[in-house]
Amino acid sequence: MNNSISIRILEKDTNRRGDLFGRLMADLFVALGYEQPRINIHKSGRELDLSADHRLETRRAIGECKATQDTIGGAVLNKFIGVVDAEYNDERPVTGYFISLAGFTEAAIEQEKKRKRTKIITLTGAQVIDE
Repeated sequence: MNNSISIRILEKDTNRRGDLFGRLMADLFVALGYEQPRINIHKSGRELDLSADHRLETRRAIGECKATQDTIGGAVLNKFIGVVDAEYNDERPVTGYFISLAGFTEAAIEQEKKRKRTKIITLTGAQVIDE
């Protein structure tokens, strides 16, 4: 029995497709106990797809959402790690979520398994790859 869930965004325009996926992942953040996330936050030198404070705990989550057809490689994950590090705050620790509809390359998965600092949660569709 296969319990996997597939998510397909039917929009053809890439920008609208990404926006729809970001809004869907905002609902996931709410289900994980976060306030309604802010979407597409522009900061000096970086952009956050999602950012939300936890409703009960003193922590925050940021998310990167990729609705592309190509799997995500290690270089893209490294860029997100830099964003998570820049957003980190001692009073409100940050959890980074990288969500990709197409998944991640094997090299990227191995890279994240071996990462010692700044762990992130990578998700593809509904399957957690690394916590």
